Amino acid sequence: MDATDVSLIITVRNRAELLPLTLSHLELQSYPAAHFELLIVNLASTDSTQEVLDRYVAGAPVRSRSILAENANRAQARNQAVQKAKGRWVLFLDDHLLAGPGLVESHVRAQERHGGSAAIVGAIRHHPQIAANTLTRDYSVFRGDGFLKGQPLSFIDWRAWNLSLPRVAVSETGGFDESFLHSGLEDVELAWRLEAQGVRGFYGDDATAYLWCPVTQDDERCRYYAEGYSLRMLLDKTHADVIQNRLLRPYQGRLIGPERVLVSIYRRLCGALAPDTGCFRFMFRRTLIHSFLKGYEDAAAGNPPSICGD
Repeated sequence: MDATDVSLIITVRNRAELLPLTLSHLELQSYPAAHFELLIVNLASTDSTQEVLDRYVAGAPVRSRSILAENANRAQARNQAVQKAKGRWVLFLDDHLLAGPGLVESHVRAQERHGGSAAIVGAIRHHPQIAANTLTRDYSVFRGDGFLKGQPLSFIDWRAWNLSLPRVAVSETGGFDESFLHSGLEDVELAWRLEAQGVRGFYGDDATAYLWCPVTQDDERCRYYAEGYSLRMLLDKTHADVIQNRLLRPYQGRLIGPERVLVSIYRRLCGALAPDTGCFRFMFRRTLIHSFLKGYEDAAAGNPPSICGD
């Protein structure tokens, strides 16, 4: 058996219709298939996702395994995959992204340039063939701008959307904190612990994954609300000023009465505007920030999470 350099990990839920395209892009990697593996964790899907995975694993040209993580949150699911992984590095990829043909190879080469013990943050770009008016997952609030190749990145930028890490370091650090019951920011907490232990992060601009998957406005608002709700726990665990400065302070003060009214108007208007217009982007971003802050506000007040903060 050839050595496994990379274990690529994806968590999925109810993705039966879209999984074939995601998986097909992983068959087109420039890196030799004998040297990487794919672990897909099914988060208790209620559609035919597991059947799609079973068929794929049975005949995939890439060594693949599916893991059924019933009653598990995303942190627990990722930890299960890390425990089963055989690669020197683990590469986490969001299920809303398509892997570019050089994704795995670019992560490996970047790891080698940095001694094999780094966090490599890959690029996220819009797929060149996606329609301009397609609403895709918004990562912008949580990604720093102006990443420079070769320059160290703060742990807050090591989001597990397109991220490779040394498997042993993840395991020895204890993996993702499973007390984050509401998915969101558990990857930042792990990054904080890894950086404290000497792991350094770098941007790999040629390790590209592509935005392509349509989303709904409600789904995005729910995702941002969950991240905001997790922010309170993250701050309690880390007390890191960089988290306050990046994720909270720039947006505080936007939950005042007039802003709440405006956000309600923005939501209605966004339903009538095309996503490729400047007006839509401005208003939709404000609704996402509002959902994020409302999640934080609810967690800080000790309230149970609501549906998208509504």
